[in-house]
Amino acid sequence: MSGNVEARQVPRVATRELENNPHEIFASHRPQSPVVMRDDGIFIVIRAAEVERLASDARVGPLGTAYVKSRGITAGALFDLFDNSMLLASGLDHRRKRAPVSRAFA
Repeated sequence: MSGNVEARQVPRVATRELENNPHEIFASHRPQSPVVMRDDGIFIVIRAAEVERLASDARVGPLGTAYVKSRGITAGALFDLFDNSMLLASGLDHRRKRAPVSRAFA
């Protein structure tokens, strides 16, 4: 992001409203802020330049189970889905999970 954005300056959006009109909401906030915050505290990056910068920043890694843990889910089918996902893994864990299907995508 360009500079530090304090939470009080980040536009807040209602999750229900965001689910109903995401493109309109993002477009209306994009000129003023690179991020919006849902009413449940989740930040969403809404500018392409910032998304690209985050995607190539070594300090930012895959979610793994961090998201579901932050929501109090520490076991069960949903937790296992996140824990076993190749797409949410990184490094050696990602390569290990990718190996069985890599030929199909070559």
